[in-house]
Amino acid sequence: MSVKVTKKRVETPFGEVSLFTLMNGRGASVELSSLGAGVLAVNVPDASGKIENVCLSYAAPASYMADGPCLGKVPGRYANRIAGGRLAVGGKSYQLAINNGPNALHGGPTGFQNHIWEAEEIPGGVRFTLHSPDGDEHYPGNLTATAEYTWNDADELTLRLSAETDVIFLEKQKNVTKIYPIVWVREIETLYYETACGSGTIAAFTYLYNKENINQTSILQPSGYYLDVEKIDNSIIICGPVIEE
Repeated sequence: MSVKVTKKRVETPFGEVSLFTLMNGRGASVELSSLGAGVLAVNVPDASGKIENVCLSYAAPASYMADGPCLGKVPGRYANRIAGGRLAVGGKSYQLAINNGPNALHGGPTGFQNHIWEAEEIPGGVRFTLHSPDGDEHYPGNLTATAEYTWNDADELTLRLSAETDVIFLEKQKNVTKIYPIVWVREIETLYYETACGSGTIAAFTYLYNKENINQTSILQPSGYYLDVEKIDNSIIICGPVIEE
């Protein structure tokens, strides 16, 4: 693997942020930030060979703090909304921090996305780590989250997300013991364009998701129920224009 990793530090009003560039042998690169373990840019060649950023980005690293869209960053402990901020797991109920009307969104007012993560270089990439202590945003238990990015000469960006916790819940039902780890539902809020960032709209773009089911929602709140989606040639797809004309 001929990926070169370079690092620089920038001062922001929120503290020192580490910025990484992963450059492959083709000259294509990915730019990462320790703020929210985020993706700042994906610079790849177009059909004519010109390298452009195809990732929606802000101009300044500090602009990623407390932004509404959570752009490019890893939210947590929970991605999406929890209705009323009420979490019930293992027979116990917790009132989480509220930050989206009556709901808890993306882990709470701060969330993982607005923390500066620890960072270390690994072969072909960067590993970001964040420790969330017991009671953080009113979630129970200590949790350590890891976001590991790697880049290769095929212009493939891989993200591996994992977490460890020191708490599990035991619930007995009809002589069966169920084990519940502390919840960590995660995602990354990154938008990619087929053209260079800032060169047009995404109205005519099509999204393709490989999914077996989707989370049913009501007024943007997950209901807890999952819906099967149509199977076509053994692939699970949902696709359509971002904006209907």
